[in-house]
Amino acid sequence: MCIPLSGIDVIFGINWLIFNQVHINCCAKTVVFPKLEEESQLLSTKQVKESVKEQVELFAVFASLKLESKVKVEELSVV
Repeated sequence: MCIPLSGIDVIFGINWLIFNQVHINCCAKTVVFPKLEEESQLLSTKQVKESVKEQVELFAVFASLKLESKVKVEELSVV
């Protein structure tokens, strides 16, 4: 199921997104809920390189975190 995000504001909690295996495509401004029989797959770097050679369509997420101060989880604001 794909929900277009044009003209609306959507706020989902990260736990809800993870639990429902939701994919957010910011460029297309869509939120995609995979069908129950579909499952996301984690790939190794080698598998990604092989898939790219075969011209397979891939979705990749790269993330990094930087700790700037020591904050306890209890002190973080929850929206």
